[in-house]
Amino acid sequence: MLMMNFNFFSYVLIRLDGKKNNETIDYISKTWQEFSPGFTFEYRYMDERINSMYGDTKETAKAFTMFVIIAILISSAGLFGLSSFTVEQKTKEIGIRKALGASTGLVYMLLNKTFTKWVVISILIGSPIAYYLMKNWLENFAYHINSNIWIFLISGIVILFIAQLTVTYQTIKTARSNPVDSLRYE
Repeated sequence: MLMMNFNFFSYVLIRLDGKKNNETIDYISKTWQEFSPGFTFEYRYMDERINSMYGDTKETAKAFTMFVIIAILISSAGLFGLSSFTVEQKTKEIGIRKALGASTGLVYMLLNKTFTKWVVISILIGSPIAYYLMKNWLENFAYHINSNIWIFLISGIVILFIAQLTVTYQTIKTARSNPVDSLRYE
């Protein structure tokens, strides 16, 4: 395929089928020398050119992925520690509630309500900031995509799931415990 661009007279784009590339390039080189004997023939593959243009973006994406994984692990560890501390502080309250007839589900909801509230608040604060940063970053590319609300909704659901998974072990362990054990030393 030949493309004529008045700004770039020395470029020719040719699509190869992937078979016998070396022979095809030799033929193109000979043809080039026949029609333009004073100009040298240089060629590049478009995929190499695209990789050179977007290679930094791929490396940034890999680094970003690693940082996200580390951030999730650190935040989950912190949330697990916070839930352990909260459960320890509320052990007597939970024992009294269970002694008065509270179900395991009710105790579970009582303990998870606080954590869920703070996670939802963090999602509501972080989503507009993430939208703004993502919008500014994507403006640097030639082809743009539109940000969709589904990205933020799915991310929020995943964050809530990870938070609930982190807190659930401590809350269920405490909710199923015998109330006599927590009230015995009172």
